[in-house]
Amino acid sequence: MPNDSGAPDELEKLVNELGLTSAPSDLATLRSEVKARISELHPDHKSADPKARLLLLGKVLKKTGKGATALQKTANNSQLARVASRAALFPEETVEARLDAVGASQQIVRSRAFLIPKLSLGGLTALLTWTFLFPKTFMDHPFVGRMLKGSHAVSIWLLAIALLVVAWISVWCLEQRKRWYSDQILSLDYQKHTMDSVARAGSGCFSASKFRENLWSRYKLYPRWFRWLVGKLRLKSFYSYYTSPVYDALLVEKAAELAIERFVQKGWIVHTERPEDETDVDDWYKIV
Repeated sequence: MPNDSGAPDELEKLVNELGLTSAPSDLATLRSEVKARISELHPDHKSADPKARLLLLGKVLKKTGKGATALQKTANNSQLARVASRAALFPEETVEARLDAVGASQQIVRSRAFLIPKLSLGGLTALLTWTFLFPKTFMDHPFVGRMLKGSHAVSIWLLAIALLVVAWISVWCLEQRKRWYSDQILSLDYQKHTMDSVARAGSGCFSASKFRENLWSRYKLYPRWFRWLVGKLRLKSFYSYYTSPVYDALLVEKAAELAIERFVQKGWIVHTERPEDETDVDDWYKIV
């Protein structure tokens, strides 16, 4: 039966002529045998066989290439015809790899985001340490020298150290909190818990935007004591909710998209029509 790259009997003829033991339809095994023969017969190793034999082996290797040829399509027992790409066979591995990539990139983004505060605090710490160890250097300064010579120098030193320590702890806590949120929304258990809670509130259905909002809320509730104080002072400019300082919209968008794709591949959810009483025009899903 002819094909685009040559008839199958042409490959079979080459196999018989070269004395190969592999079947022409088993392309993977045939390629391995041809590569072994080429390695054995190459002039760099042995020069016993003529160059023409190497050319024929190279021709067989070319005909059994990795591309899907007409010969591979007609060979029912071909290994390449039976085995698709790994991404097609295991799509969940692709999603997991993309989630790992998002997590790795988020670590880089987080490190860059907290780099400037750390450098600034590092510079202030170095300056304060230098001033403490070598106070004579700043004695002639019109502002710093006056504080160092004043009666409240010890109190100022203690206050500066306390503020610097509080600043370092605050930056560290924000970084750790953002790391915790980032690792959490990329984990399967947390994503499934969020999906269950959102679907339970919507009678088994939820939209992509609702899932994204609940995966990592942009807004946080002020503490009760603060809301009580605001109410007593009647400060209308303050509200019950504030924007989270560690919220990352781009990370939430990517994590929510990949989480829904992961749920669909696992067979936990399927696409569904938007309920009549809902106004959210985003994609809707229901738990199977």
